[in-house]
Amino acid sequence: MSDAAPTAEAKASRSARAASLILLAGIGLYATWFSWGIGLWRGSSPGEGLFPFGAALAVTTLSLIGLLSLVLERRAAGERAPGLSAEARRRLGFYLLALIFYGGTLELLGFFVSTILALTFILRAAERYSWRMTAALVAGTVAGSYLLFVVWLGVIFPEGALWQVFD
Repeated sequence: MSDAAPTAEAKASRSARAASLILLAGIGLYATWFSWGIGLWRGSSPGEGLFPFGAALAVTTLSLIGLLSLVLERRAAGERAPGLSAEARRRLGFYLLALIFYGGTLELLGFFVSTILALTFILRAAERYSWRMTAALVAGTVAGSYLLFVVWLGVIFPEGALWQVFD
């Protein structure tokens, strides 16, 4: 290993990893809080929120461990922590907006509508995918979620208070 200063590419890679880990930790914290609210235990059996709670807790913990390792790696190399690029800040802002929207509209619009809108926003605004790719990914995600959670696991998703007006 050489004592030469890290390249700009290596610094950018570490910045991107740090941004990704921060985003994952934030999502994990929100999902942990949300699944706790769903309920971890019902009587003498696991509740609907137990599996998401465990998964979210694992995501949060591993993200924080990854961040710690990045900080320790940077300190060992004697580097100053770099800031995020404008593009990374833009993408992070879009992800945070989508996450806030999703959390705020889940009960009102229901799981499927909120998921479709949030994923479409992320894929179009943050990731800049084409409409065709966005439609395919959103359809696959929603269909896969339905099959896995509703059909296979029997989870009841929020239907949305707004739609009860039309009943």
